[in-house]
Amino acid sequence: MMWVLPLVAAILCSIGFKKFVWFISIGYGAAVAGEGIAMIFMFWNRLTVATVIILIVLIGYACRLAGFLTMREIKSASYRKVAKEITKDGSDMSFGVKCAIWISVICLYFCQVSPIFYRLSNGTASNAWHWLGLIVMLLGVTLEATADMQKSAAKKKNANRFCDTGLFRLVRCPNYLGELLLWVGVFISGFGALTGVVQWFIAVLGFVCITYIMFSGARRLELRQNKRYGNDPEYQKYVKSTPIIIPFIPLYSVADCKFIIVCQSRMPQTHLSILLGGLDVKIDAVNRRKLGWREGIVPALIQFGILVIVIMEFLLLIGPKNGLTNLQPVSVIGDEQTNPNLIRLIYMLIVIPLSFVLVRLVQGASFKKQFWISLISGILLWQGVGECAWHFGLFLDGRFLNFPRIEGMQGTFILLFLTLPLFVYAWRKSVLSWPVKIFCLSFFTNWLPHWLMIGLADLLSSIVSGNTWFLISAIFIGLPCFVIALWLIFRRARTQEERYMLSILLYAGLGMTMEGFATVFMGI
Repeated sequence: MMWVLPLVAAILCSIGFKKFVWFISIGYGAAVAGEGIAMIFMFWNRLTVATVIILIVLIGYACRLAGFLTMREIKSASYRKVAKEITKDGSDMSFGVKCAIWISVICLYFCQVSPIFYRLSNGTASNAWHWLGLIVMLLGVTLEATADMQKSAAKKKNANRFCDTGLFRLVRCPNYLGELLLWVGVFISGFGALTGVVQWFIAVLGFVCITYIMFSGARRLELRQNKRYGNDPEYQKYVKSTPIIIPFIPLYSVADCKFIIVCQSRMPQTHLSILLGGLDVKIDAVNRRKLGWREGIVPALIQFGILVIVIMEFLLLIGPKNGLTNLQPVSVIGDEQTNPNLIRLIYMLIVIPLSFVLVRLVQGASFKKQFWISLISGILLWQGVGECAWHFGLFLDGRFLNFPRIEGMQGTFILLFLTLPLFVYAWRKSVLSWPVKIFCLSFFTNWLPHWLMIGLADLLSSIVSGNTWFLISAIFIGLPCFVIALWLIFRRARTQEERYMLSILLYAGLGMTMEGFATVFMGI
């Protein structure tokens, strides 16, 4: 039955053959509405209250959007004038190109609604994620409808002035924000219902594509407004103080983005320099790419190799060994059993002080030697404190008081309210030397991903399964960290120091993503 939705989308968005931009405007709204209506008829006997409400919201949103865009085409002379200046009607576009666009948007529109479709086709009952997705969808629809009305009212009052009232004081593209929230809600509503690699891939693909499209739309609008209002001092003040699409995030411009979404805002040169402690050194684009690979990508890959070697050494020493006697009775911490044997204790007592000694000895060495030795020291400290120490403790009145298992919920207070704030404070005060910075970063980039995936999985176990949370962490935490690190390495990093530090973030993001997918789909 999967073929029904692409067929409905194909018929309804074929209006784009008349004017190609309609493939992604009026045809978009019509196709999504049609898919929603089709799902009601296809799964009539499987509908739940939550699913019915979600489909009604989706259909209502799509019908409103298609109607709004149609009326704007018919009644708004100013819009037709602007649209004629910035787009063509496609009369000179070949039929083959139009077919390629048509097929692409058919696939996209199915991917976007796939979380709802798969919940219904899999027969999955409503859960907390389903209702949370519905709430986010309602917020998005409300934002978009309100923003469209506010902008229409502002343009009627003064067609030659940019809109900076109502929701436009919060972000410059609140209608795009509303639509993005709608699709975030649709994606969230599929958690707990999507099964298998294919279903997750289709849902993630749709979500990533619509996110990219929203930012691309914001970029086009910004370029057009810069051309029209660029000499207006009020407009310049407005764009410098109001985020482009995401509220409270200092992303003020995407005008320089071309093939990928990158932020050429006024923020990074100052804030990135403070964050990474680097110098503002200008280098040309070619050198930046070369240096990005040499001092960002390659170090991240080497870090993977080092981690694998350390883990193998760790497992060889304290892995399963017959005849090892535990020094204390075995206890259960979280969902794991302690293994307090002698080799683990000796390993811990060696690597923890060794890690600090190495960082101290490397002071005054060459830049790269300081980086690699400090990095390895941070990994060793994690192995000692994070992987060994919690297996040991004291028995008082029949209770086992272990050293906190910092990768689980026991480490929440220590991480969020003690060590991490202290580290950030020391960093901002510039009291940490280069080796100590790398040592701390290495330790925290091993600790934080473990806590996010294991600790929060324990906390959320009543509402989401462990595998689902691992997948959510990989998609919404690990993958964004990886992408942001790549962008910073190639687009923003100005010094060797910055690129090497960002390689640690790249390694952590990629590792978290791989671990999440490997745990869910490969059972590792």
